[in-house]
Amino acid sequence: MSLTGETECRLDAKPILHVHIPKTGGQTLARRLAAAVGPGRCWYMVSDILASSRTILDELVRTKSVVSAHIGPAVLVEETRFHLLALARDPVRQIVSAYLHVLREPVNQLHDMAVNLPVAQFGRSDRTGKLCRAQRSGNR
Repeated sequence: MSLTGETECRLDAKPILHVHIPKTGGQTLARRLAAAVGPGRCWYMVSDILASSRTILDELVRTKSVVSAHIGPAVLVEETRFHLLALARDPVRQIVSAYLHVLREPVNQLHDMAVNLPVAQFGRSDRTGKLCRAQRSGNR
């Protein structure tokens, strides 16, 4: 904290890796973090970081203070160069939010299922295991 009472963002500190979990408020958090660290210091809403694209972290750890993305679990194994941050949400409310999101998006691969099922059945359906994958795949 500075003498003026404002929080300082040290650009030389260990960067933050925000593991974005869909429908938890992660985009809002990423925008706030980007505003806090300043222009060019945050990488968010660009693409997912999966095991096949893990090498992108080598560049981001050197150039960014905040990285926010959907992160594949294999990427996080033994990753120590970042402070990890994730938001969690009540799981029932998260499924309801996801269900309403799918209903608003006719191009989503789960839209037809959501239209034909009440939220309780949608939440219990075996196919909803695909919900996070569908949101990550760009079929939002």
